[in-house]
Amino acid sequence: MKIVKVRAFLYLVALLVFLSLFISCTTTLYIMPEYKGRIIEAKKLAVIYSDIYIDNTKAVLDDLGKGDPQEVYTDFFEFNFMKSLIENSNFAAIEYVYNYQKENFKTYTYDIGKKDVLVINLPQEGKPVITNTLKADFVLFIQNIYTSRIPATKGVWIAGTNGTSAYAGGSSSELQQKFEYVIWDNSMGKMVAYGKATSQVSFLFQMTDNTWKKGLNNIVKIILKNTPFGDFS
Repeated sequence: MKIVKVRAFLYLVALLVFLSLFISCTTTLYIMPEYKGRIIEAKKLAVIYSDIYIDNTKAVLDDLGKGDPQEVYTDFFEFNFMKSLIENSNFAAIEYVYNYQKENFKTYTYDIGKKDVLVINLPQEGKPVITNTLKADFVLFIQNIYTSRIPATKGVWIAGTNGTSAYAGGSSSELQQKFEYVIWDNSMGKMVAYGKATSQVSFLFQMTDNTWKKGLNNIVKIILKNTPFGDFS
């Protein structure tokens, strides 16, 4: 009987830890049925990003260089996000696009789970994104990129039966980056995938530029997951 109680207690602790991890994971991704299970190679991708917000500006200057934190991080983002896209996808060409025609754009609202939504400006269905620099086959819109340094939290000891106890909860410090995205089929004029997600990179003491690179690499891998353009495992 004592062994059963101890096991039940340990199962409860494990469940509490699992739920705490589950609750902290806010990643919700969708891919349209006609693009599932496909591999599409040698296409051109345009990247359009907007709204980068930085809570931890001091960490940006400490880890990435001096200057205006917004400019320092934006330069770092552009270089390393592009580098990660090239390394992890099968696109033949990738370019940032800063100027494009918005006459045929409208605001869309997509459900994210049961209680959240994604609000984003996209072309009307059947319409392409028109630019002067790249005739893109696909377009990646990424927006509302929120960057924060989340401090470590302490766990608690939970008392069990017959003097047993277990340590539950607690976490390392982490670099957290929330973002929203849409992949648009620019030839067909329709959605490929969309989502709202969080990249989380844990560290023990101090962040380095490698921590920030891992964060951007995570973002790219989340966006490419189960798409025709990467993550084919």
